[in-house]
Amino acid sequence: MNIKERKRLIGLLIGVYREELFSFDSEKFNKSNFCMNVCCVNTLKKLEQGYICRNSIYPEILQKFNLKFGFFKKVDDAVELSLTSLYEAIEFYDIDAIMTISYKILRLLNRLKNYVYYSEIHELITDVKNHYLKNEFITEHKAKHYEKMLEIFPSVYSDLYKILIIERAALYATENCEAYTNSIKKYNLIKSDKPYMKLLIVKYFSITNKFDCMNEVLSDLEQTFLHAKNYIRLVDVYNYYIILYTYINKSKRLDYIEKMEGILENALVSDYKIGETYSTLANIYHYEKEYQISLRYFKLMVKHQKTFNLIDLLYMANCQSRLELNINIPPVENIEKYPVFAQHMYFFYANYKALSSIEKQDLIMEKILPFNKDKDLAIVFQFELRKLINETNCYKKLYIYDKVLEEMI
Repeated sequence: MNIKERKRLIGLLIGVYREELFSFDSEKFNKSNFCMNVCCVNTLKKLEQGYICRNSIYPEILQKFNLKFGFFKKVDDAVELSLTSLYEAIEFYDIDAIMTISYKILRLLNRLKNYVYYSEIHELITDVKNHYLKNEFITEHKAKHYEKMLEIFPSVYSDLYKILIIERAALYATENCEAYTNSIKKYNLIKSDKPYMKLLIVKYFSITNKFDCMNEVLSDLEQTFLHAKNYIRLVDVYNYYIILYTYINKSKRLDYIEKMEGILENALVSDYKIGETYSTLANIYHYEKEYQISLRYFKLMVKHQKTFNLIDLLYMANCQSRLELNINIPPVENIEKYPVFAQHMYFFYANYKALSSIEKQDLIMEKILPFNKDKDLAIVFQFELRKLINETNCYKKLYIYDKVLEEMI
């Protein structure tokens, strides 16, 4: 990217920043007030559309965002060269490499994080690092901002933006599946030739129960990862195969369980990925109402993972509840990243003994039922409500709940 192209991009960024801040302070960030003593409104309009303007305008405008203007070609080249290695590390789910490369890029950018353009890359790489190292997800506000950056930034950054946006949409699929579907369609992931992007498609098919679409993509990925000896991602593929055949052909499921166990025994796989495998098996046996077996796998999951998916812990607690055991689930880090109704679900189980029957019943009816769109989670709390009815005798609430669940099914 030359200086002329960079100035065009910076003009587009100025438009994005001003519009985002306009929603908070319409007086300060309307066009006429914003460009006062710098340029005329027509010049600002052209600038925000990507037209090149005189050099003196850029630093004066950027100062209003507490940003500096600069072009550092050597840094650009070094960062983009490192991105090749970062994408490879993501494809192999090599957490150590992701950490090393991310920190290398951040060190390159550290003295430039107050400069326009470089500040965005610094923020993007930080979010990518935190997503893979800490299992963190971007906020809704950040996702909307990154959608705009996708349209502006060089294509070399596109997949990083898409990964963060799609993973956040997947996290909230139980609350807003339509937004998840729209993101998948908008970025046309089905046509991506990158294996790590195809895994996002398989995840989407799995979450939305589009099992008829999964098989062909999984077959391609299995051959790709076998050829590359990418055993960690093969574990992902076999996990999805196990889910697929649980729903469409249970007799084939054992083949993939054995393949997966073979990798876990003979290849160097991180504890986190081993925990993911146990999570898959635990969820499958919960779905099949084999609660004793499911709980055994959930306990193995907890043994191998340091951070946990909230939904996994809900199913783990449900196993304990159905088996008349004490509810004992680990804490969830950054619980605020999950939908609010899911936070209430976790609160329900985390405070199972402390809450009265009436409090539990009200929590289900007022904080969970109106917002949850996931059928399987709805069945979990239908069971809990039925347990409570024996003490509260409020059969009308159960009738209402059952009617809502019927509509989901």
